[in-house]
Amino acid sequence: MNPGATPDDAAAELGPSEAPALPVVLGTGRRDPLFSRQPLTGRHLTRHGVTAPTPFHCYDGDALVLLGTADATATRRVVPPGHEPLLTSEGQAIVTLWLMQYHDTSLGPYDELVVSVLVDTQPRTVAWTGPYSLLAAMSRPDACGAIGKLLLDRQLPIDYGREILGLDKRLGRFAYGRVGAVRTFAVTDARGNLVARGAVREERGLVARALSLVGLARASALAATIRSTLAGGQQLLAVTTDVLAPARNKLTDVWMKGIGTVHVIDAADTIELGPDSELGAELGALGFTPLLAYAHPHVKMIFAGTRASDERA
Repeated sequence: MNPGATPDDAAAELGPSEAPALPVVLGTGRRDPLFSRQPLTGRHLTRHGVTAPTPFHCYDGDALVLLGTADATATRRVVPPGHEPLLTSEGQAIVTLWLMQYHDTSLGPYDELVVSVLVDTQPRTVAWTGPYSLLAAMSRPDACGAIGKLLLDRQLPIDYGREILGLDKRLGRFAYGRVGAVRTFAVTDARGNLVARGAVREERGLVARALSLVGLARASALAATIRSTLAGGQQLLAVTTDVLAPARNKLTDVWMKGIGTVHVIDAADTIELGPDSELGAELGALGFTPLLAYAHPHVKMIFAGTRASDERA
């Protein structure tokens, strides 16, 4: 990709087919009872002088989560102090790449790329029976996602994430689309350097969900996934940098709701990391290998990890 490429250029490079924009439906998720659990009760004044409601609500979004393995030694260098990467029984760390399109949130619509490493406070391993074991690991109640750098395409959620959640959010550019049952994506950093792009199947409907359940059951991941879905809670850690205070690095009560489909990544899917961008190079240095794709349409989410000092009445 040319350094000055735009998101439209990135989408065009995915293949000869035109990549149409994903449909956006606003407002339909705001009535979900999930949001009465943590209502919008606070306000935060960002460094750019914009008042944002708290906590963060996502009323409708599309997630494409790429779960994969990475080198354990390299991954240990990037996890927060006092934590160890969760390893498979074959000695591999577990890394997830979240490609998010937020259609309707309390901060407005925006796109985001998130990289996280599954960690625990003690060295632990999970049984490896195949790629579906990655989803079982992500659903463990004692597992925690350590988040490093994030890319977003709007300033308000960048400020919110850095100032309230302690996350290292940075500006990026996104091109999301769909050609038939294939989800396309291209993400570049603020300089136009490629971070990641690809084309991944995103089958929907009852048959696709049934096949997902079969794969999960074979990997003994079904029960863990159901427990996680029913409980709704997920703990995340922010990997802080020198510009983010360590006191801000704990996120609690991250509630997600929705159902998706899962499939093992194969030759029909294409995923490329960009070595010329900082984040793409870091993923390459970790030896990140995507093995499982989890398509999560119409996701609803609450990030309730805020500091009392950040609340404005």
